[in-house]
Amino acid sequence: MSGKTELFIFLTAALATIGGLVTAQEFFLSYQDILANRAIDEAPANADLAVIRQAEADALQTARMPIADAKRALAERGRAAFPEIAATPSEDYSALSGWVHQRNFKPFVAPPAPPAVPVVPVDPTAATDAPPPATQATAAGAH
Repeated sequence: MSGKTELFIFLTAALATIGGLVTAQEFFLSYQDILANRAIDEAPANADLAVIRQAEADALQTARMPIADAKRALAERGRAAFPEIAATPSEDYSALSGWVHQRNFKPFVAPPAPPAVPVVPVDPTAATDAPPPATQATAAGAH
């Protein structure tokens, strides 16, 4: 045999071995997955957990509004119709704290509150002493 033929046979055998090992590994892993899932499915249920789940299911069905009706109402009227779950603005900026590790990070600074508009008290007697502006304009135009 020539060198090229031997190299071709060697590479073919190596690739076939690699393909066979990958295929065997996939079959083995799927078999292990089947065994693990079977063990989970056949495991006895925890009695305390079953009691808790049943209590939660009963609470959902006997609530002020059963869960099916609540889902339907939420879909029809939207979240804003229910004050218990309506969206409200948050003062929590903790989600921004992770960005402090980012390069060129500039920390968040809350904008200052706008200045309060001063309230000028109106004297009710001052308005009755002067004639209305329309009357003054008419009198000035008449001269």
